[in-house]
Amino acid sequence: MVWFSEDVLSTEMIFENFINRLRHLSLDEGEEEANFKKEKEEDMSPAIKVQRETASILQPFFAPDGLVVRCLEFATQQEHIMDFTRLRALNSLFSMMNQGVRNILQYNHSHSDFPLPPEQVDHYIQRYLVYALLWSFAGDAKLKVRSDFGDFIRSIATIPLPPTSNMPIIDYEVKFSKKSCRIWLILDLI
Repeated sequence: MVWFSEDVLSTEMIFENFINRLRHLSLDEGEEEANFKKEKEEDMSPAIKVQRETASILQPFFAPDGLVVRCLEFATQQEHIMDFTRLRALNSLFSMMNQGVRNILQYNHSHSDFPLPPEQVDHYIQRYLVYALLWSFAGDAKLKVRSDFGDFIRSIATIPLPPTSNMPIIDYEVKFSKKSCRIWLILDLI
């Protein structure tokens, strides 16, 4: 095992690693089983096909001037309850995005006769990215900071977001309904 200082890894290198892993390593395989596979399209599992489709959707958002970089820069300037580190925030984001992909895979597995079409995957994963950005970059902050972060995302994102209201974006969740992909759902408040 080789350890690197966080300073040695550029943000672009970290993004590239995440996107490459998403494209080539099944989320179902353990780390010890994982190896990069260069499969032909016809030999790919349905899961890898979805993962590659998702990686292609996400890649522009991870560009040097993309949504993720801009949100990360904004988040580093905010007050957090815990010490904010770039690597911890990005690892949280990647973990949440992997869960978003697993949600799609689970939906497709449960609905094998009518899996999500590409436009629904695109629709879902973009909104799930906003949800993941909010919680991974500002989930450890006070409500005011989370609300401000949501407003910041709303001001720069090209992704359709819930209508402007008195409710911050962080109070929404991205879910599938039983018959279709229900994109924004107000969280049930207890």
